[in-house]
Amino acid sequence: MGRARAILLAASLGLLLGLYSVGLGWAFDVRHLERLMETGQCEQCNLDHAELEGYELPDVVLLSASLLQINLIRADLRGANIDGADMRGARLMEANLEGAKLNQADLRGASLNDAILNDAGLRLADLRTASLNRAMLVGANLREANLGEAWLISAVLENADLRRARLGLAILRRANFYGADLEDADLRRADLRDADLGNVNLRGANLSQAIWTDGRVCALDSIGACR
Repeated sequence: MGRARAILLAASLGLLLGLYSVGLGWAFDVRHLERLMETGQCEQCNLDHAELEGYELPDVVLLSASLLQINLIRADLRGANIDGADMRGARLMEANLEGAKLNQADLRGASLNDAILNDAGLRLADLRTASLNRAMLVGANLREANLGEAWLISAVLENADLRRARLGLAILRRANFYGADLEDADLRRADLRDADLGNVNLRGANLSQAIWTDGRVCALDSIGACR
């Protein structure tokens, strides 16, 4: 970690701890927050409910950390390694997670509206009921991720890997899937109205009762194409 960044994070930590000391309280382990700010690494940390809005945290390591309902709105998390973290209910609106690793992370109910997740690793991530409206997911690896009942209105998923992803009941209106790989994906009852499916691989994808781009409902036996 560079000296300038270390000084900035130390100052931010001092301010944050000062705020909590005057009555805001915390649900996380302060020692873990100190370790993260000082070293950029905190595997299996408890940072539940931490308020880190707008923080500069590129390349941090938070493997298998507990980050329940953490506030990372507009935070810079480019290249971060957050594999296996519990981020249920996390607030990540407008956060920059480009190239970040979130494989097998639990992001159920998380808010990722307008977040940048280009080239992010989200394989086997649990994103059920998460909100990713207008999120940028160009080239993201969402293979076998669970996006059931998630909201991805106007999200950009160009060239994303969604093989065997579960998107049942997901709201995908106006989403851009151009060039994405949806082989064997589960899209049952998903809403694809006005979505861009140009050059998309739908081989083996289950589209039973999905709402197609033109508004018609796909038949129950729709595999690989809306019938």
